[in-house]
Parts: sequence; C-alpha cells; structure tokens
Amino acid sequence: MQEVLTDAAAVSTAGSFFQFIADRWIGYLLVALAVAALCILRFKKKELYQKLESWGLIFITAVAVFGGLVGKFIWILLIGLLVYLLMRLKMRNKEMYRYVKQRLLMFIPTVIIIAFVIFFIIQLPPGDYVTSYVAAMSAEGEIFTPEQIADLRLQYGLDDPWYIQFFNWVKDIVLHGDFGYSFEYGRDVWDVIMDRLYLTLAISFVILVFQYGVSLPIGIYCARHQYSVGDYALSFIGFIGTATPNFLLAIIIMYYLYTSTGHVYLGLFSTEMLQNGMRWEYVPEFLGRCAIPLIVIGTSGTCGIIRTVRAQMLDEQARQYTLTARAKGCSEKTITYKYCLRAAMNPVVSGMAGSLRTIFSGSTVSAIVMNLAIQGPVLLAALKAQDMYLAGTTVLIQAILVLVGTLLSDIALAWLDPRIRFSERG
Repeated sequence: MQEVLTDAAAVSTAGSFFQFIADRWIGYLLVALAVAALCILRFKKKELYQKLESWGLIFITAVAVFGGLVGKFIWILLIGLLVYLLMRLKMRNKEMYRYVKQRLLMFIPTVIIIAFVIFFIIQLPPGDYVTSYVAAMSAEGEIFTPEQIADLRLQYGLDDPWYIQFFNWVKDIVLHGDFGYSFEYGRDVWDVIMDRLYLTLAISFVILVFQYGVSLPIGIYCARHQYSVGDYALSFIGFIGTATPNFLLAIIIMYYLYTSTGHVYLGLFSTEMLQNGMRWEYVPEFLGRCAIPLIVIGTSGTCGIIRTVRAQMLDEQARQYTLTARAKGCSEKTITYKYCLRAAMNPVVSGMAGSLRTIFSGSTVSAIVMNLAIQGPVLLAALKAQDMYLAGTTVLIQAILVLVGTLLSDIALAWLDPRIRFSERG
C-alpha cells in the first residue's frame, strides 16, 4: 500500500512523470512497445509510419532525457533502440542484418562466460573486503573480535560461497538492474560509476579524436613523402611519445609549468573552480589544464597508428590499380584519398575494437599522477580493497564495450572494403 501511495505521489506533477517512467519497468515496456509499433507500421502502413516515426523517436528521446535513463537501466533503452535499428537494417541490407543478428545472439552467452571468469578471478586473492577492512582498522589500533568479523561478513553478504555470490549478483542485474553495493564507497555500484562517467567519457573521447586526428594526416604525409626529412622527423616524434611512459611525461610537463608559471596544474579543476563553480573567466585555465592529459595520454597511441597507416599506404600505392589510375589521368589527390586511404584504413578500423573500452576506463596510472577524477583510479581502488562488485561491474562493462567495438569495427570494415563479405558462418 505504501508503494502504491509513493507511485501516486511520484506522478502528481508533470515534472516528475518522466522520472516515474524511468524508475519502473512499465516505462521500459512502453519504450519497447513504441519501438515494436514503429517496426510493425514500417512493414504494414508505410504512410502512417512516416508520420509517426519522428514522434516515436521523440518519445524515446524524451524518456531518455527527462527520465533519468542515465541511471541503472540505460541498457534497457539501448536494447529498444537496437531492435529498432535492426528492423531498419533488415529492410536495407539483409546480408548484414543476418550477420549482425548472429553476432548479437552470441553476446548473451559470451557476456555470461566473461562475467563468470571476472568474478572468479577477482575472488582468487586470499581474503575478501572484510579482511582488507579489518587489516586497515587494526593498523590504526582498532581491535575486532572473531564474532564482529563474522557479523561483518554476514552484513556484507560475504559468508556465502563465491559461486552463490556470483549467482545473486547476476540475478540482481538481470531482474532489478542492481549491480551491487560498493563496500569501499558505501554506495550503490552504479552511482559510483556514474559520478565519474561523464568526465571520463569527455576526456577519453577528446583524446581518441586527438589520436586519430593527428595520426592519420601524419601517416598519409609520411607515405607520400617516404624517406624525406618530414617523414623521419614526424616518425621520431611519434616514437618518443610512445617510448616515454605517460606518468613520467606528465611529471615533466607539470614540473615545467610549475617552474615557468608558479602554478600547480594538478587535476582539471582549480580550487577556485571547485569553490565557485565554472565561470567564463575560468575557461582559459580549464582548457590549459585539459591540454596536459590530452598531450600525455594522446601521444602514447599516435605512433602505432602513424606506422600502420604509413605501411598500408605504401603497400596500396604500389598496387596495380594505383598504376592504372595514374595511367588514366587521375590526380594524386584522388588516388590517395579515394582509393589508397580507404584500403589502408582496414587495420586501423579493426584496431578500434578496444577504443570503447579505453573511452570508458581511461588511463589509470596517468590519471593518478595528474589527479584526474575518471574511472581508472576507481577500478584500482576497488581491486586493492577487494570491492568485488564495483571491480567486477567495471571490468564487465569494459568487456561488453570490447564486444560492441569488435562488432562495430567489423561492420565498418565491410563498408570500407567491398572485398569483405558476410558469410553465413559469421
């Protein structure tokens, strides 16, 4: 009865309606029904579908924005959108649709196996969170009796065997969207992840764009000017960026800035920003602070992309179709960007499978040195404290992102290279 009264109060105002939808399964059922209705109309009533398609997408977007779907159940919304995109793909490219469907059906057993392995490995070190907690408190002079330790294990649910804990964890994720409770932070796991997710995504995405935005033009230039001074100079800079450890480069840059300006550039936000909030006068300093992780982390991956693009471009420039294109009068610009670059991008695209995982986790050691409030240090702290639910959820999300990135890279490869075909074996 109390739950019914709470639900009624939640929808008493228009402003809380979308939060009511987002926090309960009925909201996700409505999203799924809206997507399914659009898919049915796409085949049966095309004229009505064209009128309602935009409204259906507006409905889904409204639930996402105003309903707080960035919380625990964002994956429910993603499933609904995935079904919608699959139905559109079926109409446009049936061969790719069959391939994508087979890969998606493999996701479920793959994710379950990965989750089992992750949970098993996390449980391998001796002891558990209570052991780490008791050791830390004992170092400060506190004394625990065996009965108190047993009560702590019972309180945290650590008295069951590890496979029972794994089953309960997976059951709560599937049925309730509950990823567990973080012992180290004293909060729900998903709330801890969401605290740093936006900043992690922003920093990592900018770094990813920087890496490819810098590496691709340099790789093309080095291939077109092989063994030139520019080729040697740019390749040398790329090797230096890769050979220098990120944390050491960060220390060198921050020390140089401190000796030059007298200010300590540690973290992305200064004390004034944290106290007064972001203002326009703080924007130049904030951008300057962002440049440090951009250079430190971004330069570490540029060399591999530069060398890959350079080698592939040189290989493509020596092929027969390139000679034929030159004989027919095609310009070097057309040959480079229309033909050679498209074929040379294959290994680069296939290597982007782990980019989504990198975007989510960031660089752990560099983040600790530069005091960046991103996801990597949280994972390290969870592993050190044996906070199994937080560590397991973080690694599981990274593994899922690798699977998604692999699928996306395979689809992009088929689009880039017409020689690649989807077979029934997938």
